[in-house]
Amino acid sequence: MFAKAAEAKREADDAKARSWTVYNPSVQGPTGRPAGYSIVPVENAATIFPQWREKGPSGFTFHHLWVTPYRDGEFYAGGKYPNQAPTHYDDTLYHYAGEESIHDRDVVVWYSLGETHVVRPEDYPLMPNMKLSVRFVPDGFFVKNPALGRAVEEGKPP
Repeated sequence: MFAKAAEAKREADDAKARSWTVYNPSVQGPTGRPAGYSIVPVENAATIFPQWREKGPSGFTFHHLWVTPYRDGEFYAGGKYPNQAPTHYDDTLYHYAGEESIHDRDVVVWYSLGETHVVRPEDYPLMPNMKLSVRFVPDGFFVKNPALGRAVEEGKPP
């Protein structure tokens, strides 16, 4: 569990099949634990930017998952005007993710998705197909799979 936004920055890790579950700790699901959604990375890429750029408009690429407290006006990971950013531009996800608590608050979950693409001759002049995805999986909303219906619950054959 993350306490502060500054702590809630994570990278996907295929070797560990890393995923994250976002839930409201104040609301119990029917199983007696909080219900939420698991964020399950499918494929992704790491940033190519040097470390000194983490505080700028491209900073969101340094971590796949970020969690920040909800605040009006914080809509864009790279800021509202990333291509026109002055030197000390602070309207970015890096600055949204400060020392403020995220526990038991309305939060914004940011997921950065990218692909490293090695160009092939078949990709010119248009790349025919590239699929990127992340899965959002419900976790703890039901006692059993709802597709089983009431017959299983009552001990009758489905």
